[in-house]
Amino acid sequence: HLDGEGVLHRQVDIRPYTGKEEDILASQKMPVHRRLGKLLENCVVRLGDIDNPNEIKKAIRQLVFSDRLFLIVQIRNATNGNIYSIEVACPEEDCGA
Repeated sequence: HLDGEGVLHRQVDIRPYTGKEEDILASQKMPVHRRLGKLLENCVVRLGDIDNPNEIKKAIRQLVFSDRLFLIVQIRNATNGNIYSIEVACPEEDCGA
């Protein structure tokens, strides 16, 4: 995050999400982008030298999409581990893979 004073903040401290964030993510009362934003606002505890929650919130909103996505994946890893189980069927019906 490059702040208004030209300081580049490269390090981020996050925490695993809790039941509160699970409820936010499961909510159908707000759009997905808002739910993910709330997850970031709640689970990012420090962004570079920024540790004030209101300042973190502003900084998160200024991050590019790929940085926000990276943080979401890292929060998921911090919460559930970095092992993903995926099954994919080959789109070719006759392939059998």
